[in-house]
Amino acid sequence: MIRQLLKVAAGHHTRQCSSSYLHWVPRTPHFLLPSLELLCTNRPTRFFTTDRDHLTRFLCSKKASQHVRDLNVETEDVGVHFVGSQQLCSQIEDAKDSIAKDFDLEKLKDLYCRHVRPELVSRLLIHNHKFNAISTHWLKYQTHARINNRPRFTSCYDVMVYLVGLRQEYWVFYLNYLARERISVIEEWVSISTTQHMFYDLGLKNLSSTIHFHKGEAVASWHKDSSTADLANLIWKDNQVISATTYLGVSDCISIAQSEAKSVFAILTKAKDLGIENFVLWTDNKEICGVLNGTKHITTENKDWNLFMAIRVLRSAFKRLVAIWVPREMMAPANGMLRLGVKHPQCVEQSAKPWAYLLNGLPEFRLSLSEAATKEMNTFGKPIHGEPRHNKYFIELDAEMKKISALNNLIQVLKPKKLYVAIKELQRKSDLMQKELLELLGTSVTRRLKGWSLLDIEAGDDKSGSLLIIFDGICPETPLPHVDLIVMLSTATDRGILARMGVRELSASSYIFFHGPCSPTNPGKKGQN
Repeated sequence: MIRQLLKVAAGHHTRQCSSSYLHWVPRTPHFLLPSLELLCTNRPTRFFTTDRDHLTRFLCSKKASQHVRDLNVETEDVGVHFVGSQQLCSQIEDAKDSIAKDFDLEKLKDLYCRHVRPELVSRLLIHNHKFNAISTHWLKYQTHARINNRPRFTSCYDVMVYLVGLRQEYWVFYLNYLARERISVIEEWVSISTTQHMFYDLGLKNLSSTIHFHKGEAVASWHKDSSTADLANLIWKDNQVISATTYLGVSDCISIAQSEAKSVFAILTKAKDLGIENFVLWTDNKEICGVLNGTKHITTENKDWNLFMAIRVLRSAFKRLVAIWVPREMMAPANGMLRLGVKHPQCVEQSAKPWAYLLNGLPEFRLSLSEAATKEMNTFGKPIHGEPRHNKYFIELDAEMKKISALNNLIQVLKPKKLYVAIKELQRKSDLMQKELLELLGTSVTRRLKGWSLLDIEAGDDKSGSLLIIFDGICPETPLPHVDLIVMLSTATDRGILARMGVRELSASSYIFFHGPCSPTNPGKKGQN
């Protein structure tokens, strides 16, 4: 009956998959660089673990591909399942315990140092000063003058909390977003920002779509006197229901937000178990919608932190998850289940309406400062001096292939008009390394300098300076060209020599110095700071 009812009531909406590419750098006659496609031919790991050595290989890869498979979830007539609350409550408590372990500060710091920090350094995003330091005031002013937009900052803690709940193949897109928007990362383990998680809707497509979105409705009815709630969930495939579940008497619900959060947890867990990868979720609670899309700023001081983070981490179970706030009246089928309850299991048939949406796209991000951080930044002045200016900087890396990623990032972020790359004993590099360098840098003029190869590349961007990248640590005194910035890709064994040389780690201020800081007395004119 439900199948016939829905076929009469529903139209058929589809969307077509569109290929998406992220280019490392703009193409020029000398930079014929390959594009970065989306990951992954193999199904990626769903949830956060601290064992992410494979992540290095992904972040250092310049070619990644994504093959979108059909979900193969069969549509069938279903009855309404009325489930006791004990099993759901047990699942929620287990998830909250897991969150406390996965977001342990020491685990986050280890993952940050091993995998994320080198990527931030090579994108010139690290700012080694406190948020209220005078150097931060200077960087805020200079960044505003450079990008002509309101500067933003985030913390390494906020970056890690967001990445842990993000699918691994999207990490590189988020890191590139920070670089594109020049959002500097303060190395403090406190929360000062939140990132909104969004997908771009390209509109209805034809029937050949290979990216199919299921749609879910999650509602809750809170009983204040008993601190319990009744929950109802519906999952649609096109115009047919494939799952309908009601949870009665869910305990420990001291607010409507907790009730709605538990309803969302239940439906996301069910969708994950069904193998759904692309999911549109409707909720009538704006706070919980904000938890899912990132507009709500969550800190450990929040009494529902574990529950909210359990929901947020569940996002990584899906290739695409879009949370949409709608009025309660728009969710008539699920609301009908909740109102009619056990007395009328056929209420799905009575309330059925087609609410399926087929969307496609990649996650979009929007980082916002917390209210306290915004007030603090509004007090910043226009200091004349910030960090001392240097000509040489280093990026410390612990693996040879990470140098390819750092090289890519430096080219993409700085866009130098002239690029030099000094490589020690180029001919002795592995075949894979030589191939990666050739594909990345293309044809270049090569000069020999006492065992070193100096690659000379014309980038073609006259608005920026010249850049020398020393690919293998510390280059001896050789007749190298005069350049605006020198970056050494070093290892831990070089720390002592670099310290004696007075070489600093690459930072967000290095980006300002490379392009020329502006004078506070004349914002349109570059100064010498």
